Amino acid sequence: RKLYPKLVQDVQLMIKELENVTVLWEELWLSTLQDLHTDVTRRINLLKEEAARIAGNVTLSHSEKNKINASKYSAMMAPIIVALERRLDSTSRKPETPHEIWFNEAYMGQIKSAISNFKTPPASAAALGDVWRQFDTLAASLASYQRKSSVSLREVAPQLALVSSFDVPMPGLEKQTTLSESEDALATTPLGIVTIASFSEQVVILSTKTKPKKLVILGSDGQTYTYLLKGREDLRLDARIMQLLRAINGFLRSSRVTRAQSLGIRYYSVTPISGRAGLIQWVDNVVSIYSVFKSWQTRFQLAQQSALGTGSTKSSVPTPVPRPSDMFYGKIIPALKEKGIRRVISRRDWPHEVKRKVLLDLMKEAPKEILHQELWCASEGFKAFSTKIKRCFIINGLVPLFLHHFAYNCNKFYVFGSVAAMSMVGHILGLGDRHLDNILLDFCTGDIVHIDYNVCFDKGQRLKIPEIVPFRLTQTIEAALGLTGVEGTFRTNCEAVLGVLKKNKDIILMLLEVFVWDPLVEWTRGDFHDDAAIFGEERRGMELAVSLSLFASRVQELRVPLQYVS
Repeated sequence: RKLYPKLVQDVQLMIKELENVTVLWEELWLSTLQDLHTDVTRRINLLKEEAARIAGNVTLSHSEKNKINASKYSAMMAPIIVALERRLDSTSRKPETPHEIWFNEAYMGQIKSAISNFKTPPASAAALGDVWRQFDTLAASLASYQRKSSVSLREVAPQLALVSSFDVPMPGLEKQTTLSESEDALATTPLGIVTIASFSEQVVILSTKTKPKKLVILGSDGQTYTYLLKGREDLRLDARIMQLLRAINGFLRSSRVTRAQSLGIRYYSVTPISGRAGLIQWVDNVVSIYSVFKSWQTRFQLAQQSALGTGSTKSSVPTPVPRPSDMFYGKIIPALKEKGIRRVISRRDWPHEVKRKVLLDLMKEAPKEILHQELWCASEGFKAFSTKIKRCFIINGLVPLFLHHFAYNCNKFYVFGSVAAMSMVGHILGLGDRHLDNILLDFCTGDIVHIDYNVCFDKGQRLKIPEIVPFRLTQTIEAALGLTGVEGTFRTNCEAVLGVLKKNKDIILMLLEVFVWDPLVEWTRGDFHDDAAIFGEERRGMELAVSLSLFASRVQELRVPLQYVS
């Protein structure tokens, strides 16, 4: 503070404003209502069953039945009311931005009215279906508003929009610690550091579940830097993992064998700004493998419709492609029914032969050459190679084919190294949750980029459905490795990477000790949950209170028949 008072002030302002942008109030409320909807529906159905049973009790008067139903309603809905009131408290502070003022005026009255009505037990069992209707209407309105793809920075962080020069260093840039060795320089400002000059006016809102924001920042060097502002997650673990990957990359580059094979890991910077948010460096020119699969699905569906003459006209709405979960359940449920098994049983109890048959059927439906073909089509991006080789080959008929084949092999060469290196490192780290949205591919270089390191150190083995594979190497990825598949170059690269990791195991273990002793990184915990949710011991305590209250209601319900018998 004494050396750089403006720097400290600017950092505090930036963190405060970015936290306001991270999760907007309408996003908090929509997420809360969507999370509660299924639980509320289940509780309403249970209350309807209880009300129907109580209605058949001839020993109770009408007023006693209403009293018992009201008591059960209050008990069953107590956890829901607590969650709603906590969310209300978190959004009831004085609005600090124009966007919060707008939300307060547009929705806060509706929210308070809906909570008040929800607390009041319905007059009859027939009205149980209407207790959540106000929240459904509210959620629909919020969802409609959130279809916006961007928001003005002046609306959500007005003080950041006014920034013309910050002393804050650009997040995530390496080698920015150069200071003059003289003591006089310590009393002034850091030298040679790229700082934040200003923020882009428009903040892009991505359409994924957590609604991360894409920020563009102008640096003091005149360059623009793009970041993903992600909230509702503790990114301190990701930041530690990136430091570890950076060190492992250094080991791979210092080894003659791995350096000759260009083996390395593609990583990115992660800068936590709080325990629930952070800035992630935006990686350009990459697409998720799921996007590649979905593009193939769309093309395949259009080709089928065209062949059958049932293609959509320009004015009609295109048929959406099925989601992977829909495809899976579309096959597993009929297969279970054939075996006389109901879907409601635990997934762990599903027969292995049924799951294996469904897996093989799904594998047959998706061609394994998807990535292979995409890499081939993207190989013409090697313009530098083309220019050099054209000078050596003059025959027009052979030049394009040779260049294309050469570029593809170069691309495939990097895929070999990238997949091998990250597979081995991911196995050592116990990295899980490797679904296709968490694996990105750079078609220009062939690099594999892994994102979301929230499930690591074998935490995936403790999930409800344990992850038991060491790394992802499905048929699609294996086919992209070429004719030799997992043998040949891929196996050699894996062995080389493991050799380097084993050689430097003492340093790696020392770096991993940080995860054991650092209290800031709770890697054993599950995904981050917001302050309105109820989990763990608190949830079990509330459910116990609900059970006791329902038991008391049942005793009251049976009191009259017992007195009559006695």
